[in-house]
Amino acid sequence: MGYVLGLSHLPQPPTNQTMRQKEPIDLGKEFRKQFDRFTYRRNWHDAFRDFIDITACVVHQEPYHRGLLERDDDFERIEELYMSTIKRFDKEELELVSKLYALTHMALGSTGEDFLGQIYMDLEIHNKHNGEYFTPSHMARMMAELSMQGCEDTIQSKGYITLQEPTCGAGVMVIEAANVIRRHGHDPRTTMLFQAIDINRVCFNMAYIQLSMLGLAGNVIHGDTLRVEVWECRATPQWKLMTKHHVPAEILPNVIVPLKQKVEVPVPQAAQARSTQQFAFQF
Repeated sequence: MGYVLGLSHLPQPPTNQTMRQKEPIDLGKEFRKQFDRFTYRRNWHDAFRDFIDITACVVHQEPYHRGLLERDDDFERIEELYMSTIKRFDKEELELVSKLYALTHMALGSTGEDFLGQIYMDLEIHNKHNGEYFTPSHMARMMAELSMQGCEDTIQSKGYITLQEPTCGAGVMVIEAANVIRRHGHDPRTTMLFQAIDINRVCFNMAYIQLSMLGLAGNVIHGDTLRVEVWECRATPQWKLMTKHHVPAEILPNVIVPLKQKVEVPVPQAAQARSTQQFAFQF
Protein backbone atom coordinates (compact mmCIF):
# COMPACT_ATOMS: atom_id res chain seq x y z
CA MET A 1 0.00 0.00 0.00
CA GLY A 2 1.64 3.11 -1.20
CA TYR A 3 -0.62 5.78 0.25
CA VAL A 4 1.40 8.17 2.43
CA LEU A 5 -0.22 10.48 4.90
CA GLY A 6 0.84 14.05 4.31
CA LEU A 7 -0.41 15.71 7.48
CA SER A 8 1.53 18.73 8.63
CA HIS A 9 -0.05 18.54 12.08
CA LEU A 10 1.54 15.16 12.81
CA PRO A 11 5.23 14.99 13.75
CA GLN A 12 7.60 13.63 11.16
CA PRO A 13 8.82 10.11 11.96
CA PRO A 14 12.05 10.18 13.94
CA THR A 15 15.22 9.23 12.12
CA ASN A 16 17.38 6.33 13.24
CA GLN A 17 19.72 8.86 14.81
CA THR A 18 17.02 10.52 16.91
CA MET A 19 15.64 7.12 17.93
CA ARG A 20 19.03 6.23 19.38
CA GLN A 21 19.03 9.37 21.47
CA LYS A 22 17.41 9.42 24.86
CA GLU A 23 14.33 11.55 25.38
CA PRO A 24 15.49 15.09 26.09
CA ILE A 25 15.40 15.32 29.84
CA ASP A 26 14.20 18.92 29.68
CA LEU A 27 10.90 17.85 28.10
CA GLY A 28 10.07 15.46 30.91
CA LYS A 29 11.11 17.96 33.56
CA GLU A 30 9.20 20.78 31.90
CA PHE A 31 6.11 18.58 31.60
CA ARG A 32 6.18 17.79 35.32
CA LYS A 33 6.78 21.46 36.13
CA GLN A 34 3.74 22.57 34.13
CA PHE A 35 1.71 19.64 35.43
CA ASP A 36 2.45 20.64 39.04
CA ARG A 37 0.94 24.05 38.25
CA PHE A 38 -2.12 22.32 36.81
CA THR A 39 -2.69 20.34 40.04
CA TYR A 40 -3.05 23.23 42.43
CA ARG A 41 -6.84 22.73 42.66
CA ARG A 42 -7.01 18.93 42.16
CA ASN A 43 -5.12 15.76 42.95
CA TRP A 44 -2.57 14.32 40.54
CA HIS A 45 -4.79 11.49 39.32
CA ASP A 46 -7.75 13.73 38.50
CA ALA A 47 -5.50 16.36 36.93
CA PHE A 48 -3.76 13.84 34.69
CA ARG A 49 -7.08 12.28 33.67
CA ASP A 50 -8.47 15.71 32.79
CA PHE A 51 -5.41 16.57 30.71
CA ILE A 52 -5.60 13.24 28.87
CA ASP A 53 -9.35 13.56 28.27
CA ILE A 54 -9.03 17.03 26.76
CA THR A 55 -5.96 16.17 24.70
CA ALA A 56 -7.58 13.05 23.24
CA CYS A 57 -10.44 15.24 22.07
CA VAL A 58 -8.12 17.80 20.54
CA VAL A 59 -6.24 15.11 18.63
CA HIS A 60 -9.49 13.59 17.35
CA GLN A 61 -10.96 16.90 16.20
CA GLU A 62 -7.90 18.50 14.62
CA PRO A 63 -8.15 16.91 11.13
CA TYR A 64 -11.82 17.91 10.99
CA HIS A 65 -11.01 21.52 11.83
CA ARG A 66 -8.25 21.54 9.23
CA GLY A 67 -10.69 20.41 6.57
CA LEU A 68 -8.98 17.05 6.06
CA LEU A 69 -12.08 15.13 7.11
CA GLU A 70 -15.75 15.93 6.63
CA ARG A 71 -17.64 16.50 9.86
CA ASP A 72 -19.69 13.49 10.84
CA ASP A 73 -21.47 11.99 13.86
CA ASP A 74 -18.13 11.26 15.55
CA PHE A 75 -17.14 14.90 15.21
CA GLU A 76 -20.41 16.15 16.69
CA ARG A 77 -20.30 13.70 19.59
CA ILE A 78 -16.72 14.52 20.50
CA GLU A 79 -17.28 18.24 20.08
CA GLU A 80 -20.16 18.18 22.52
CA LEU A 81 -18.18 16.18 25.06
CA TYR A 82 -15.20 18.47 24.73
CA MET A 83 -17.20 21.65 25.16
CA SER A 84 -18.96 20.30 28.23
CA THR A 85 -15.62 19.28 29.75
CA ILE A 86 -13.66 22.49 29.32
CA LYS A 87 -16.40 24.49 31.06
CA ARG A 88 -14.87 23.32 34.33
CA PHE A 89 -11.55 25.04 33.61
CA ASP A 90 -10.52 28.69 33.52
CA LYS A 91 -8.33 30.31 30.87
CA GLU A 92 -5.09 29.82 32.81
CA GLU A 93 -5.79 26.10 33.29
CA LEU A 94 -6.55 25.61 29.60
CA GLU A 95 -3.32 27.37 28.72
CA LEU A 96 -1.49 24.86 30.92
CA VAL A 97 -3.23 21.99 29.13
CA SER A 98 -2.10 23.55 25.86
CA LYS A 99 1.51 23.59 27.08
CA LEU A 100 1.30 19.96 28.22
CA TYR A 101 -0.11 19.03 24.81
CA ALA A 102 2.76 20.78 23.04
CA LEU A 103 5.38 19.11 25.26
CA THR A 104 3.87 15.69 24.54
CA HIS A 105 3.91 16.41 20.81
CA MET A 106 7.55 17.53 20.96
CA ALA A 107 8.66 14.50 22.97
CA LEU A 108 7.03 12.02 20.59
CA GLY A 109 8.41 13.83 17.57
CA SER A 110 11.96 13.87 18.92
CA THR A 111 12.29 10.30 20.21
CA GLY A 112 9.43 8.17 18.87
CA GLU A 113 9.17 6.54 22.31
CA ASP A 114 6.42 6.17 24.90
CA PHE A 115 6.31 9.54 26.67
CA LEU A 116 2.96 9.63 28.45
CA GLY A 117 3.29 6.11 29.84
CA GLN A 118 6.58 7.02 31.49
CA ILE A 119 5.08 10.20 32.93
CA TYR A 120 2.11 8.18 34.21
CA MET A 121 4.43 5.78 36.04
CA ASP A 122 6.75 8.53 37.31
CA LEU A 123 3.78 10.33 38.88
CA GLU A 124 2.76 7.01 40.51
CA ILE A 125 -0.89 7.44 39.59
CA HIS A 126 -1.22 3.96 38.07
CA ASN A 127 -3.52 1.43 39.77
CA LYS A 128 -1.13 -0.64 41.86
CA HIS A 129 -3.97 -2.61 43.47
CA ASN A 130 -5.02 -3.97 40.07
CA GLY A 131 -1.43 -4.78 39.14
CA GLU A 132 -1.18 -1.97 36.61
CA TYR A 133 2.47 -1.61 35.63
CA PHE A 134 3.69 -0.39 32.26
CA THR A 135 6.39 -2.11 30.26
CA PRO A 136 9.47 0.15 30.09
CA SER A 137 10.43 1.29 26.59
CA HIS A 138 13.71 -0.66 26.57
CA MET A 139 11.89 -3.89 27.44
CA ALA A 140 9.17 -3.21 24.86
CA ARG A 141 11.89 -2.57 22.28
CA MET A 142 13.47 -5.96 22.96
CA MET A 143 10.09 -7.73 22.86
CA ALA A 144 9.18 -6.01 19.61
CA GLU A 145 12.48 -7.02 18.00
CA LEU A 146 11.88 -10.66 18.98
CA SER A 147 8.21 -10.85 18.03
CA MET A 148 8.56 -8.88 14.78
CA GLN A 149 11.16 -11.16 13.22
CA GLY A 150 10.10 -11.80 9.65
CA CYS A 151 8.03 -8.62 9.45
CA GLU A 152 10.09 -7.40 6.50
CA ASP A 153 9.19 -10.47 4.45
CA THR A 154 5.50 -9.99 5.27
CA ILE A 155 5.61 -6.34 4.24
CA GLN A 156 7.46 -7.20 1.05
CA SER A 157 4.88 -9.84 0.08
CA LYS A 158 1.65 -8.23 1.31
CA GLY A 159 2.55 -4.56 1.52
CA TYR A 160 1.55 -4.29 5.16
CA ILE A 161 1.54 -6.05 8.51
CA THR A 162 -1.19 -6.24 11.18
CA LEU A 163 -0.72 -6.03 14.90
CA GLN A 164 -3.07 -6.54 17.83
CA GLU A 165 -2.24 -5.45 21.38
CA PRO A 166 -4.87 -6.74 23.86
CA THR A 167 -3.57 -4.78 26.89
CA CYS A 168 -1.97 -1.74 25.34
CA GLY A 169 -1.44 0.63 28.26
CA ALA A 170 -0.18 3.86 26.73
CA GLY A 171 0.67 2.05 23.48
CA VAL A 172 4.34 1.30 24.09
CA MET A 173 4.36 -2.09 22.29
CA VAL A 174 2.68 -0.64 19.21
CA ILE A 175 5.13 2.27 19.24
CA GLU A 176 8.15 -0.02 19.44
CA ALA A 177 6.74 -2.33 16.77
CA ALA A 178 6.50 0.72 14.52
CA ASN A 179 10.11 1.57 15.34
CA VAL A 180 11.20 -1.95 14.36
CA ILE A 181 9.47 -1.56 11.00
CA ARG A 182 11.16 1.81 10.52
CA ARG A 183 14.57 0.32 11.29
CA HIS A 184 13.91 -2.23 8.54
CA GLY A 185 13.53 0.64 6.09
CA HIS A 186 9.74 0.86 5.87
CA ASP A 187 7.34 3.61 6.91
CA PRO A 188 5.04 2.19 9.63
CA ARG A 189 2.48 4.90 8.88
CA THR A 190 1.67 3.08 5.64
CA THR A 191 2.80 -0.50 6.31
CA MET A 192 1.34 -1.29 9.75
CA LEU A 193 -2.32 -1.58 10.77
CA PHE A 194 -2.99 -2.03 14.47
CA GLN A 195 -5.70 -2.68 17.00
CA ALA A 196 -4.93 -1.67 20.60
CA ILE A 197 -7.24 -2.43 23.53
CA ASP A 198 -7.27 -1.44 27.19
CA ILE A 199 -9.83 -1.65 29.97
CA ASN A 200 -8.60 1.55 31.63
CA ARG A 201 -10.13 4.73 30.21
CA VAL A 202 -7.01 6.82 30.88
CA CYS A 203 -4.82 4.23 29.13
CA PHE A 204 -7.24 4.12 26.19
CA ASN A 205 -6.90 7.88 25.77
CA MET A 206 -3.12 7.89 26.27
CA ALA A 207 -2.68 5.23 23.60
CA TYR A 208 -5.00 7.10 21.24
CA ILE A 209 -3.07 10.34 21.72
CA GLN A 210 0.38 8.88 21.19
CA LEU A 211 -0.43 6.54 18.30
CA SER A 212 -2.33 9.35 16.56
CA MET A 213 0.47 11.86 17.04
CA LEU A 214 2.92 9.37 15.55
CA GLY A 215 0.71 9.07 12.48
CA LEU A 216 -0.01 5.34 12.88
CA ALA A 217 -3.10 3.74 11.34
CA GLY A 218 -5.49 1.67 13.41
CA ASN A 219 -8.16 1.56 16.06
CA VAL A 220 -7.81 2.11 19.79
CA ILE A 221 -10.49 0.36 21.82
CA HIS A 222 -11.79 0.95 25.31
CA GLY A 223 -12.92 -2.51 26.30
CA ASP A 224 -12.32 -5.75 28.15
CA THR A 225 -10.25 -8.21 26.13
CA LEU A 226 -11.02 -11.19 28.36
CA ARG A 227 -14.78 -10.65 28.28
CA VAL A 228 -14.72 -9.58 24.63
CA GLU A 229 -16.54 -6.35 25.47
CA VAL A 230 -16.11 -3.10 23.54
CA TRP A 231 -17.30 0.22 24.98
CA GLU A 232 -15.75 2.57 22.46
CA CYS A 233 -13.69 2.17 19.30
CA ARG A 234 -11.81 5.24 18.11
CA ALA A 235 -9.89 5.36 14.82
CA THR A 236 -6.67 7.35 14.53
CA PRO A 237 -6.61 10.23 12.03
CA GLN A 238 -4.25 8.24 9.79
CA TRP A 239 -6.73 5.36 9.64
CA LYS A 240 -9.62 7.68 8.82
CA LEU A 241 -7.65 9.37 6.08
CA MET A 242 -6.60 6.04 4.60
CA THR A 243 -10.21 4.85 4.46
CA LYS A 244 -11.27 8.23 3.06
CA HIS A 245 -8.80 7.79 0.23
CA HIS A 246 -10.25 4.40 -0.66
CA VAL A 247 -7.63 2.00 0.60
CA PRO A 248 -8.27 -1.36 -1.13
CA ALA A 249 -10.58 -3.59 0.88
CA GLU A 250 -8.12 -6.49 0.88
CA ILE A 251 -5.73 -4.60 3.16
CA LEU A 252 -8.39 -3.95 5.79
CA PRO A 253 -7.71 -6.99 7.97
CA ASN A 254 -10.24 -8.83 10.10
CA VAL A 255 -8.20 -7.91 13.17
CA ILE A 256 -9.32 -4.29 12.75
CA VAL A 257 -12.79 -3.45 14.05
CA PRO A 258 -14.71 -1.71 11.24
CA LEU A 259 -15.23 1.97 11.97
CA LYS A 260 -18.98 1.86 11.37
CA GLN A 261 -19.54 -1.19 13.53
CA LYS A 262 -21.59 -0.25 16.56
CA VAL A 263 -21.02 -2.59 19.46
CA GLU A 264 -23.83 -2.22 21.95
CA VAL A 265 -22.42 -3.30 25.29
CA PRO A 266 -23.58 -1.91 28.64
CA VAL A 267 -20.70 0.11 30.05
CA PRO A 268 -20.00 -0.43 33.76
CA GLN A 269 -20.50 2.72 35.78
CA ALA A 270 -16.82 2.73 36.76
CA ALA A 271 -15.81 2.57 33.12
CA GLN A 272 -17.79 5.62 32.04
CA ALA A 273 -14.95 8.08 32.50
CA ARG A 274 -15.42 11.12 30.33
CA SER A 275 -14.77 10.88 26.64
CA THR A 276 -14.26 14.68 25.85
CA GLN A 277 -13.16 16.60 22.74
CA GLN A 278 -12.36 19.45 20.28
CA PHE A 279 -9.75 21.83 19.09
CA ALA A 280 -9.37 25.07 21.00
CA PHE A 281 -5.62 25.44 21.24
CA GLN A 282 -3.36 27.20 18.80
CA PHE A 283 0.31 26.20 18.58
